[in-house]
Amino acid sequence: MSSKHNYRDDEDGYEDSGEDYQNDDGFSSNRMQDDDEEQGIIRFAFQKESSSKGQLKEIHIVTPGELIVENGSNVLCGHGTYRNERNQLISSVCGVVEQVNKLISVRPVRARYHAEVGDVIVGRISKLTGKKWKVDVQARQDAMLDLNSVNIPGGQRRKTYEDQLNMRSIYQEDDLITAEVHRTDGSSLQLQTRSSRYGKLANGVMVRVHPSLVKRCTQHFHNFSFGVRVILGKNGYIWISASGKPSSDTMDISNSRKSSSTNLDDLLAVADTEEEASRPISKLTSKPGEPFESNSFTASGTYTDVVTGKDREAVCRTRNAIVCLQYQFLPIYPETIMDVYESSLQLSVKDMLSRDKIPLITQTAAVRVQKQLMNNEQVF
Repeated sequence: MSSKHNYRDDEDGYEDSGEDYQNDDGFSSNRMQDDDEEQGIIRFAFQKESSSKGQLKEIHIVTPGELIVENGSNVLCGHGTYRNERNQLISSVCGVVEQVNKLISVRPVRARYHAEVGDVIVGRISKLTGKKWKVDVQARQDAMLDLNSVNIPGGQRRKTYEDQLNMRSIYQEDDLITAEVHRTDGSSLQLQTRSSRYGKLANGVMVRVHPSLVKRCTQHFHNFSFGVRVILGKNGYIWISASGKPSSDTMDISNSRKSSSTNLDDLLAVADTEEEASRPISKLTSKPGEPFESNSFTASGTYTDVVTGKDREAVCRTRNAIVCLQYQFLPIYPETIMDVYESSLQLSVKDMLSRDKIPLITQTAAVRVQKQLMNNEQVF
């Protein structure tokens, strides 16, 4: 049977008259769309078959302008999507398609940090204003830490004007802290450090990575068996320090390396970037993968001993393992960090960032991520 359309010479090609027409298979397309709306079925353009519940069956990555849902009238537009004049749901960014019931959104592969309540973050104090600290958390806007949201000496009590005058004795500019997202809305981001595990950071190295690479875990404070403590900030700031209380089965990594050097300038040297290697470690970082050291207290305030050479070596090896994961754009969480760390034990710390070594020492982590993707597990 012939199709009934009103053709026109414009960029859309033609305009549908609204009447039912049959395709080559003998089915009415408009009638199928009406049936989908009545049954609540969502037919994704990239899936050959759709389940009865209309749920995504696999992880799918789309590019800007790619069709997601042919009939967008029975779905809700989320972040990273829009409807065109034909009522089709189109992707506006490059990322992973996500679905919550009828809400379809696209999570960008690379984007600024989008805070959620309960996130553990690592940030840097940038300014004091009134009764608040302004904190850089690599988000669209700076976070705010109120004086009433921190623990001060003397226990839980009402904050006084004297406390406000002494705010710099608690946190001052350029201090590194770990905190929790307390409240967020479209225009502001509030933090809190009331728990004893939050507060100032010291005796370690901070690495900046893409926030999308940090996997959301049940626990973002992790102590490794080789004496290193890692705080995986969901905002892409990762803090690495000596744990201070290594377990009884701590690995002796000094015997499994080719070089036993513990000089920081040598350990942090990047094989193909001599300029970064010669940069002093005390300098604050502004580029991903560039470390620095702080002179403030630890979050718990208990581990302030001198860091030994073996601890520094373990911290630097862990730092380079995280940088290798970022170079390969692999998700960063304790298991993948451990995979790269163990694979690098036959190399000196400074050789880990050699271009020909990075694919080799990240191979185990890549296989782990690939298996999780095949099992439709969340890896980002």
